[in-house]
Amino acid sequence: AESRRFWRPLLSAIHARLKKLGLADAMCIGILSDGTAPPAVFGMFDDIWPGGGPARWTRGCHSVTRATAPYPLKGGGRVVYHEYCYGGGIIDPDKRLPRIWAITGPGTDWRRGYRDHSPPVTFRRMPERSLYAETRGIGRLGLDYWHLATKSASGRVRRADLFNRWPHSSVAGHGHPTIFALAHPGPDGPMPTQRLELLREGLQEAEAIIAVAEAMHEQPDKLGPELTAQCRRLFRERIEVYRALEAVNPDMHAGWQERSRKLYETAARVAAKVGVTAGRR
Repeated sequence: AESRRFWRPLLSAIHARLKKLGLADAMCIGILSDGTAPPAVFGMFDDIWPGGGPARWTRGCHSVTRATAPYPLKGGGRVVYHEYCYGGGIIDPDKRLPRIWAITGPGTDWRRGYRDHSPPVTFRRMPERSLYAETRGIGRLGLDYWHLATKSASGRVRRADLFNRWPHSSVAGHGHPTIFALAHPGPDGPMPTQRLELLREGLQEAEAIIAVAEAMHEQPDKLGPELTAQCRRLFRERIEVYRALEAVNPDMHAGWQERSRKLYETAARVAAKVGVTAGRR
């Protein structure tokens, strides 16, 4: 009863705030880990979840999920976002081509090496890499979990962050490593950064390759043999490049402008034949 009295108004207030931003359906609670919680806990959150249960949970753990839809928890709730702490491997295109336009399920591509101080090119390639790992997106990104100063129980000033339950407690291994802030704290709110703009570019390229791959697979008759073959070559080439970039190497930055040009020119040809398909789901 005491837990309900605390959580119900808090969840309602958070839901109302998100609703004003058009994000009511994105509300989640977490983070579950390898272990979860007693069934009674999940049942309680289902009962008090704004708009009615089941409650939506996030999870980060050492096991991968192959679920093709949000999966249920014992006692109630369902996991809608599942981080595998070592990330997913990229598909070998010689074996098969991933259906990147039709990926379902709660799995995300969280790479433990992703940090705020990662090389700029990392942010540009994250979205597309997640597709080739057959996930629906990138795990554990923060827009504005900025570092703040707080005092410990002994009075010692230390650095903390909003993601890590500032100013008290800790999420331990769930707090580090991660990307805390894609935006910079400005005088009137978040400001864009180089990493945020590069992530935006990466998202645009991910959308473009989704459109190309979907049309190649679903509508080859509209594309014709020549354009279908071009799409297939482009798709395979981009997967191979991402496989090569798994490790830092001297060719890390080489040729990216030319690859982007080829991608967008091909996507434009596809759109002229079949219309725009990416992002419709």
